[in-house]
Amino acid sequence: MSGADLTNAAWWAWLWSEIEHWAFLGVVVALAIEFAALRLAAPHKKILEDAKDAEMSRLAVQASGNAAMAADATNRANRARKEAAEAQLALVKFRTPRRLSVEQKNVVAEAAKAFGNMKLVLMVANDDEPLNLGIDIADVLKSAGWEWLPYPGVGIGPGEKPLVGVSVLHHIEIHVFDPALKEPATALAEALKAVELEDVRLVIEAATQGQPNVNAKAVYVIVGNKK
Repeated sequence: MSGADLTNAAWWAWLWSEIEHWAFLGVVVALAIEFAALRLAAPHKKILEDAKDAEMSRLAVQASGNAAMAADATNRANRARKEAAEAQLALVKFRTPRRLSVEQKNVVAEAAKAFGNMKLVLMVANDDEPLNLGIDIADVLKSAGWEWLPYPGVGIGPGEKPLVGVSVLHHIEIHVFDPALKEPATALAEALKAVELEDVRLVIEAATQGQPNVNAKAVYVIVGNKK
């Protein structure tokens, strides 16, 4: 091999060695830049990630709040519908006249039969509805053996029925003026409650002094207006 060939080979060897050197240096520089970029970018990426997490948390809280508000609105709407339905039923019930069905009459009659030969006086509020219910009760007691006496004073005469006294009460009251009548009066009051008549009260007095037009030997059945 001539000297020229050796010189040429040496030159190419040197060239490729330089290229390899600079290439390696370039890789080192690139890696250094990449490492620096990663380090420098990390805080900014964390800011973005934190902002993203905060937004996701806000959206989750908002969604939860919206769900709670929707649930509350649904509950309030359901309560309003229930209250409206109950009010409607109460109105219908209030407008429906009170009367005793055949089954209810049988219940009251059975309770009254245990106290035969009792006397009763009927008083009602001055209206058709309490009058009709009072007559229902008095007729049942009469069928059970009780004697329906006329009210001992000024009253109203419903056809061929005994005279009926007038009351201003707003409930049903079984009233006696002799403690000896407590047992039949209590049984009658409980029977009226059992047939689902509302606000039935029992009053037992010990004497009739100062109370005109009172028959102390009778059980007073007083039917007031509906509330």
